[in-house]
Amino acid sequence: MRRSIRRAIQAGIPPTPRRSIDASEVHHASPSNVSLAVSASLAGALARLDLPHAPRTLLIPDLRADSAPEPRAIGAATAAIARSSEVSICLPSGLRATEMRRWNALAKASTATLTFLGTGGWYRVVLGDRSRILEHADVPAELHDDSRVVALSAPAGRGCLALWGEIVHPNTALRARLAPGSIVELSAAVDACYLLVGQVGPSWLAAWSSSAIAAELVARGMERLRERLLGHETPGPWEDTGIQHLTGMDDDGLTAADLAVRIRLEDNADGDVARRLGEMLSWRLVFVDDDEAGETGDEG
Repeated sequence: MRRSIRRAIQAGIPPTPRRSIDASEVHHASPSNVSLAVSASLAGALARLDLPHAPRTLLIPDLRADSAPEPRAIGAATAAIARSSEVSICLPSGLRATEMRRWNALAKASTATLTFLGTGGWYRVVLGDRSRILEHADVPAELHDDSRVVALSAPAGRGCLALWGEIVHPNTALRARLAPGSIVELSAAVDACYLLVGQVGPSWLAAWSSSAIAAELVARGMERLRERLLGHETPGPWEDTGIQHLTGMDDDGLTAADLAVRIRLEDNADGDVARRLGEMLSWRLVFVDDDEAGETGDEG
């Protein structure tokens, strides 16, 4: 409650940024492809995921109630990343004592440290042509050092990109929520990779992408696939208003033909889940054996 009250007060007061930077300085060229692993367990999926090496990773867990990963998922994801990177879990400042004890215990168990966002001030990112609605976004200064930023989400109804509404300054979050469609534009303020985890039917999926659009498509695809397995008719991910907003801003005119999913399956995993997800997204599928190092595989 204390954090909610503080954010409500801050929402009406724009911060004084330590520095102003252009969004073109934030982002690096990144492929839109996705690495996907399917297993009978979450640990198995994460173990088969292709996670690039980085000296240091800032891991941002989704804090939205419906998409927040369970503590065991955060611990498993942290352990998977820590195999090739030093990890610090990023949290908002002002957490309650009970929350702090829980996060301290989780960090200690997974050999990670904690970083509290906003304590070092705020950077103003001028979005320019990376946004249709928002002129700028104020983000924690901690997210603009030399560390890799990884957003961790367990999408369950609202995709993954809206998680940035809990990370940016409250005044930025308020402006984004008042302008329909602009919440996804906040992803342009941080150069981030995305790690998505979740269960679809009996299978666990873990996905990695350095593309915000590709990550949002996978998140929406996971959500739609769950609904369809329950017999519900839902529109496809490409029809989502947030996806259409993002692709409409993409200078390169991103289409399904530009995307591919590289898949690793556990021996007893259900490959049909991956195929149905690929069909829903209209993506090319490349199935890769655990001992396969190259890009070859069975395409579907």
